[in-house]
Amino acid sequence: RDSSTSRGLGDVYKRQPSECVPVEEGFVKAVYADLLVPSCQSCHNPLGTASSTAFRLVLPKLEADHVSMNVATLTALSKREVDGEPLLLLKPTNRLAHAGGEVVSVGSPQYAQLEAFVTLARQDRFCPPAGVPDIDSDLEPFHPEEQLWRAGLTLAGRVPTPDELGSLRDGSATLPELLDAFMDEPAFLDILEEGLNDTFHLWGSRNLNGSRLRENHFPNRNWFHSIADPDARDLAGSDVAYGLRRAPIALMRHIAQNDLPFTELLTADYVMVNYASARSYSVEDQVDFQGVEDLERFLPARLTLSDSGLAFPHAGVLTTQSYLDYYSTTDTNRNRGRSRVAYEQFLNTNVLEVAADGGGDSQSVAELENPVRDAAECSQCHYLVDPVAGAFQNFDDGGDYRPPRDGWYTDTFPTGFISATGEVRTMPEEESRAALRWLAGELVADPRFEQAVVSNVYLAVMGRRPLTLPLDSGQEGYVGKLHAYTLQQQWLRQVEQGFRESGHDIKRVYRAVVLSLYFTTRRVDLDPGAVTSDDWWAHDDVTRSHLLTPLQLHRKIETIFGQPWMIYDWEALLSTRSYRGLFGGIDSTSLKLRPDTINPITVSYTHLRA
Repeated sequence: RDSSTSRGLGDVYKRQPSECVPVEEGFVKAVYADLLVPSCQSCHNPLGTASSTAFRLVLPKLEADHVSMNVATLTALSKREVDGEPLLLLKPTNRLAHAGGEVVSVGSPQYAQLEAFVTLARQDRFCPPAGVPDIDSDLEPFHPEEQLWRAGLTLAGRVPTPDELGSLRDGSATLPELLDAFMDEPAFLDILEEGLNDTFHLWGSRNLNGSRLRENHFPNRNWFHSIADPDARDLAGSDVAYGLRRAPIALMRHIAQNDLPFTELLTADYVMVNYASARSYSVEDQVDFQGVEDLERFLPARLTLSDSGLAFPHAGVLTTQSYLDYYSTTDTNRNRGRSRVAYEQFLNTNVLEVAADGGGDSQSVAELENPVRDAAECSQCHYLVDPVAGAFQNFDDGGDYRPPRDGWYTDTFPTGFISATGEVRTMPEEESRAALRWLAGELVADPRFEQAVVSNVYLAVMGRRPLTLPLDSGQEGYVGKLHAYTLQQQWLRQVEQGFRESGHDIKRVYRAVVLSLYFTTRRVDLDPGAVTSDDWWAHDDVTRSHLLTPLQLHRKIETIFGQPWMIYDWEALLSTRSYRGLFGGIDSTSLKLRPDTINPITVSYTHLRA
């Protein structure tokens, strides 16, 4: 580690006994980032296998004040002794039996840092948190009319009208009111769909058709086969496939258009159908398309399984065949992939980050009859993943409702859910037929659901995810990066609270992001000769720009110049024959991540167009 940018806790300890030690130096840089996160947090967190112990670290995504809370926990443990030695030094070195084995060796640099921390903690030498520095005075925002211009392109795909600019100028309308008007326009639904597709990737669902439905459940699945004209028959079959593929996307649009709680994304007790899929599902009596065969118009309907007469156990997008087919599974995977995706998309949780890497003694793991459940190296992940995987038990690899005849596997963790606080909730047996509906209720009641929605919207608007906790304490400007992260976490909690209090109105989240300092700041006004690297990094993510997606750039060009960028008869930024891929387009199948930097070829074409 570069000693010019990071100071070890041993140096901090040399201060006079009357001096307190800043938490950022004495805990975060010296112990938390280098030891606790990589070696301890995977088990000792509210969701981990050691969640029932006294040593339980608060995860950064769950509490903005996680640093102070974790310092308090470790200070208390530092004062507990066994045979005259601090428990916090005995357990990780395995001198006192530790289920995770030895994670720190006596005499190692990490042990020296931990030992120094324990000494300071036992003396109550840590300063109260200084708080995050106020950066508002350093920021130069866009002019309100510029903010409205940027917001119009972001939320409605157009520039504001002279009347809208005039109403903002004379005070007859406020900026939030004008943003709400943007989001009431049909174009906002297209923008919402495009933005959330970067999380859900359902544009990549292309394999469904009427024949993929189970005939005993939906005997009218291929109703179009009776059409005599082959062209009309093919067209109707294509419309059925389109209706099946678009069902989860149509649900998102339906929720936003009708100002419904966004929790219905998971809890909706209906499925969205177009005229063609409605006939395949035999629900024409529930929907009225007024005789118009418009494949783009979707209405809600409740399905019935024909063979049993039982109601289909709807659970929003989770039970749509399109979602389940796209996120498929295998006999050996046992829905674990689906579980991992559910954690990421709906709980803002990467289980591979919460749990540590595998490894360990492969020979001893192989000797266990059931290592997934009984080996500590494996159970760290499976303890979280397998209960949620069990909730998908009634749907096969193609998304058909097919409950297992002999019930779910008994050699794994039982079907259930682990809450943000670590509470283990096992699904009641009577809920097994509608397991995903039970899971949906648990997901939307968890505070991580609000976190996931806010993070997904932030990505859609800003082109990047929120900041992550900096862990390399040797980085230049580490304390500044920590302050930037903490500041953003505080703001995120406020947005999540507003989302919750609004009845989970998705438009409330979009408005909060567009009104935030991350969207409205033109530049940071700092004197380069009078600031430190920490000062610079404390403003991280405030003025960071991002590349527009091809669709966003297409709309911007068309609304400003009155016509799109055309190459022959193709819209250059929308056609795969032209520049869509070159300018960051994705197909949500083989290509899911957008580039965050511009390439030389794109620069050349941009200059040519200009």
